Amino acid sequence: MSQTLPPGSFPPAAGPTVRRAPAAAAAKATRPTGQAILSTLDIQVPHTPPPAGYGWALAGVATFLVVISAVYLALLAFLGWLLAWHVFQTFVSLRHGPYFIFHLPMALLAGTLLLFLVKPVFFRRKPGKDGVIALQPEDEPLLFAFVNKLADATGARRPDLIEIDCEPNAHARLKRTGITGAIGKGLVLRFGLPLVAAMTVRQFAGVLAHELGHFRQTGGMKGSYLIRLQVAFFARVVFERDRLDEKLERLRYSRNRLGRIVFWAAGWMVEAARGVLWLLMTVGEMLTCGVLRRMEFDADRLEAEIAGTRAFLTTSRLMLFLSIAARRARYDLADAWEQRRLADDLPRLIVAHARQLAEHKADILKLQDEEQTGWFDTHPCHAERRRAVEAAAAPGLLACDVAAKVLFRDFNAQAKDGSVALYRAILDTDLDAGKLVPTAELVEQRKGERENFKALRRFFRHGMVATRPILPTAAALDPAAPGEEQAEIDELVAARGEMLALADAAGAAAEQYQSSGATCVVNRVKISLAGLFYSAGANKLSNAANRELRKHDPLRLKSLHGLIPFEASARRRLTAGMRLAQTPPWGDPSAEVTSGNTTRPLTQLLGLVHLLQPYAEPVERVREIGLSIQMFMSAYDDANPHPPLVNRIIQLGQEAAAAIGKFRAEIADIPYPFAHGTAGISVADALVEKAPKANDPVEVHGACNALVDRYYDLLYRATAELTTHAERIERAVGLEPLTDLEPRQDKAAEAEEKAQTRRNTRRYWTGYSLRAAGGIAMLLVMVWMSVSPPELPSLGWGKSRGVGGYRPAGFSASSRSYSTNYYSYAPPPTPSYPRGYNGGGYNPQVPGYPNANQPNYGQPNYGQPNQPNFGNPRFPQPGGGGGYTPPQPGGYRPPTYTPYQPSSPSRGGSPGGGGSSPGGPPGGGGRR
Repeated sequence: MSQTLPPGSFPPAAGPTVRRAPAAAAAKATRPTGQAILSTLDIQVPHTPPPAGYGWALAGVATFLVVISAVYLALLAFLGWLLAWHVFQTFVSLRHGPYFIFHLPMALLAGTLLLFLVKPVFFRRKPGKDGVIALQPEDEPLLFAFVNKLADATGARRPDLIEIDCEPNAHARLKRTGITGAIGKGLVLRFGLPLVAAMTVRQFAGVLAHELGHFRQTGGMKGSYLIRLQVAFFARVVFERDRLDEKLERLRYSRNRLGRIVFWAAGWMVEAARGVLWLLMTVGEMLTCGVLRRMEFDADRLEAEIAGTRAFLTTSRLMLFLSIAARRARYDLADAWEQRRLADDLPRLIVAHARQLAEHKADILKLQDEEQTGWFDTHPCHAERRRAVEAAAAPGLLACDVAAKVLFRDFNAQAKDGSVALYRAILDTDLDAGKLVPTAELVEQRKGERENFKALRRFFRHGMVATRPILPTAAALDPAAPGEEQAEIDELVAARGEMLALADAAGAAAEQYQSSGATCVVNRVKISLAGLFYSAGANKLSNAANRELRKHDPLRLKSLHGLIPFEASARRRLTAGMRLAQTPPWGDPSAEVTSGNTTRPLTQLLGLVHLLQPYAEPVERVREIGLSIQMFMSAYDDANPHPPLVNRIIQLGQEAAAAIGKFRAEIADIPYPFAHGTAGISVADALVEKAPKANDPVEVHGACNALVDRYYDLLYRATAELTTHAERIERAVGLEPLTDLEPRQDKAAEAEEKAQTRRNTRRYWTGYSLRAAGGIAMLLVMVWMSVSPPELPSLGWGKSRGVGGYRPAGFSASSRSYSTNYYSYAPPPTPSYPRGYNGGGYNPQVPGYPNANQPNYGQPNYGQPNQPNFGNPRFPQPGGGGGYTPPQPGGYRPPTYTPYQPSSPSRGGSPGGGGSSPGGPPGGGGRR
């Protein structure tokens, strides 16, 4: 039993498959044009060879896929083993010396890099909803039969799944996701409902043939899919930031110097490692895009074979218009959602916007023809595709120019289902607070609003600042007194002439005031923020902000003086027009203003702007509070909060909450004059749905922004309708209509924006190129230092006491390989020699030693273990005895040296030595 929903309400969230009731489907099961449409596909597309270089491109893709995977896995394996090696050596070397000074930083470095290179595997994003509906053959039998027969005609595999959405595009993809996608054989065909709504069967078949052509490119699809999968993973490592990155970033502003040192050390290392992956990602993306462009040329030829060259060119232009229209439709939906209203048929809304773009057709086509193909474009530019298709000169094999909607049982119902699925994917449960309205109603409403805002620009001639609305005076609430009609007309004419004379200068002044005013607000907030800290950085920020204020505050005041005369004359003109609009024969007090398909009493709009006008200054203060909270929160450290900063944020929240609460209370009884998803809503509830909590900075900031945006939107919508009515009065009294004005273009701002874009591009390529070079250098240094560790100075630690230096263990495949540059046993204590003994021998210049040729009694030079003679080879003893005792000079008797006895090999040691003594460090049986 079906559930009956109230008009305009949203159905509950649906799964990926939507099936219509069998009774409704049976009512439209058969269409008289169905068999005729299918009969047009009794064709066979001739086989065409792949484009030149396609095979070489596939070979390059396959090779790079192996290389990029091998490089990444080798990097992970090296860092993992390096981490394990240095951690092991950190612990086993503690009793021998301070080797951890080398091993521990190397282990931390390897671990940090390894963590940041693999963390996307563990910090995965939850898959989001995309508003896609999967169709079933029993729901749309004619569509499935059409697609399958078209696939047979083109020699492509039939799709395993057909999906629809509300995007003006079409896609061919593998059915599975992840690494298994390239293994499976399932194929998915997806197309947007706006294409069906705007195209004929011939054009739509050409688009489907293009996507089916990709099904014939199995090797290219799977190879490019795998590389793009790998590239997407690298892109997450390089560009995406998660909680771990945020914690590291907070250390940058820590008041603890150690924390800042950790940030800079880790940050440089991590960014260098990301630079290596960025290099792989960039090369992989460039190679993949080259293959995809060649695949597009092949698919274009197939589309031209089906629909014809002329239809191909028409379809390409139509899809461009639909793409631009889709962006405009999203803007309309965003504005309509402010009133909790949404169009019930988004594909129809997109097509309506595409028709409205006809007035800009020449400019759009010129931009399309001027496009050029870039290195990282997945599709060739239109000019290259057009030349390739025109060279084929295909007449087309399918001739059917009926609307593509006939392929669906009930296209309008399917479009509404797709619209709701998209809304639900974006808004989730918030969608329940909105209302569906007929698309035609929303189209007319938005059309009327655009016309009103054109009238607003014509009326004020770019002389009005967004934060200084020009509204009629209180006298506009009353009609002209009997007998004063001509005086009002004269006032209107005089005010209009005066305003037009000042318009050019006022336009430049308005632009300067808006720019300098915004700069002054931002810099006042910066000064307030800097005053909460005591540091060199805070002083630098404050000094820079003060310099900007000294520069822009005089400019703001100067431009304000230029605006005041214009605003006064414009206000007089608007007031005179509103009074005449309520005066017979031009109007009456109950005259209504028509906007789109909605009418409102003129007195209601006049009363609304009169009540809202005094709140312009408080709303600007709310704007400044919202900006202050945003900037202050950027300096807030959750792990180490700064009390003055916290107190200031709380104070701002309390001030904003009080201002918003007062504003809502004073306008709570004013009815909202425009269409809204909630019936009978007041202006207070429409501008701010609820008062924010003073101790929640995020909620306060959101409420501040919402109030400012909705306040000015409401005020200017009402003013725009008033200017539309004022223009009608001026035409009625014989004044010449003013010409249309496009939105003012700030050429200096546009030039600065383009320059900034170029700077950002250079900064991007330079920054990541340096990161890549630094990453490669860092990896080479890590390998070199691990294989050949540096010799470190002695710090008097353990067995290394008294040794001139020590060398940490060198990296090798064996985790127990270890070496030092001192003996594998503990040397005996240094004997107490007589005066004149110089450690390495006698000093012949010291009196008391008659024979300067006495032997050197420094460190003996023992032979290698397991040799028969452990004595001194310079003084052999008959019979091959042990140590040799030289003559005793002056009664001196040196200590007796015990020969070295190697320990059992099971104790472990250096591969080049004879083991280690139980109490000594591991190592060899001789000097290095």
